[in-house]
Amino acid sequence: MCGVTSATLAANTPTVGTGAWSIVSGAGGAVTTPSSPTSAFTGTLGTTYVLRWTISNAPCTASTDDVTITFNNNPTAANAGPDQTGLCGVTSATLAANTPTEGTGHGHIISGAGGSFALNTDPSTSFTGTLGTTYVLRWTISNAPCTASTDDVTITFNNNPTAANAGPDQTGLCGVTSATLAANTPTVGTGAWSIVSGAGGSFTLNTDPSTSFTGTLGTTYVLRWTISNAPCTASTDDVTITFNSNPTAANAGPDQTGLCGVTSATLAANTPTVGTRAWSIVSGAGGSFALNTDPSTSFTGTLGTTYVLRWTISNAPCTVSTDDVTITFNNNPTAANAGPDQTGLCGVTSATLAANTPTVGTGAWSIVSGAGGAVTHHKSNICIYRNTRNYYVLRWTISTAPCAASTDDVMITFNNNQQQQMQDRIKQDCVE
Repeated sequence: MCGVTSATLAANTPTVGTGAWSIVSGAGGAVTTPSSPTSAFTGTLGTTYVLRWTISNAPCTASTDDVTITFNNNPTAANAGPDQTGLCGVTSATLAANTPTEGTGHGHIISGAGGSFALNTDPSTSFTGTLGTTYVLRWTISNAPCTASTDDVTITFNNNPTAANAGPDQTGLCGVTSATLAANTPTVGTGAWSIVSGAGGSFTLNTDPSTSFTGTLGTTYVLRWTISNAPCTASTDDVTITFNSNPTAANAGPDQTGLCGVTSATLAANTPTVGTRAWSIVSGAGGSFALNTDPSTSFTGTLGTTYVLRWTISNAPCTVSTDDVTITFNNNPTAANAGPDQTGLCGVTSATLAANTPTVGTGAWSIVSGAGGAVTHHKSNICIYRNTRNYYVLRWTISTAPCAASTDDVMITFNNNQQQQMQDRIKQDCVE
């Protein structure tokens, strides 16, 4: 009898004599009606009683028979402890079943392969299993012949998610707004992309480790690849994607090759909307910028020198944009000096001129006025002849393009008082 403290006795009814119950052993019991063969008997839980049924008919020897009544305690209600389903990356758990006050406890595996107890009768034993497996364990408290008490607990040894790897940073993208990502494919758990920072971006498919990501030029994005396997802690890794704007196309401005007699020029490059700028000298010695980052800075050089200057617009890590401009500081030609006038020539038709020899530029004679003359060049000197008396204005021009030429005039007068034959002889002498 389990969990009760009362029993109905079942002795025989005598046909000869009278019957009476007595307690042979066991404390705290009482027979309700000792003369009744079917009297109620009350005792104490956990106690075994020996009761005797005696039938007497004096003076004959009485007849007796004993019966054992046991009031068994039910076993302690089993409590297997809380479920442990949040274990991650481990294969062992400490159980927490209750210690019975009545009966004995033991554990066994209801479901799940490959597990074992360190000691299955220990309510707080260690249980070892396999990663990725869920076990149902049962704690049973028995106190025969009573019905055992049981309780189940679930133990799950979860795999940690695969360590996330978001792939390499992509910070060298220029002039594009799309990048192909390169995260790892999880073997445990599921992956998902999210945007940590940077506005205006989107994924084609945020669960695809190699999805395409689209953003905005000039924006840096931090993207996170998260691999989750609940209830374990997710694994995350971040990658930086930068969609760099290409630098503004450089324009160094027009060439300045017509500068004459000066050593300074104002440059006229464009101002970039993207990138930083700087002037540099590609060729030409002795030049300098007032401020090499100013697109309209002043450039100073040396007379007679041609410079190639480069305007560079940079926006690292993108390819720089460059444009070159040619600046030439031309020397003005040597000031022309045609020599002294010759107005006292008599009886001759030829004169030797005396212009200066240019140090810069080239010289050339021309007839400004006077008919029928001819010149024969010899450096800066010239013979001129005429058949009849005449005067001439001759011009000595020194030129060095693209600068303005320098000129000077001289007057030559041939006074007519010589024979024709002298004229012819002088003419012959002037021909080279």
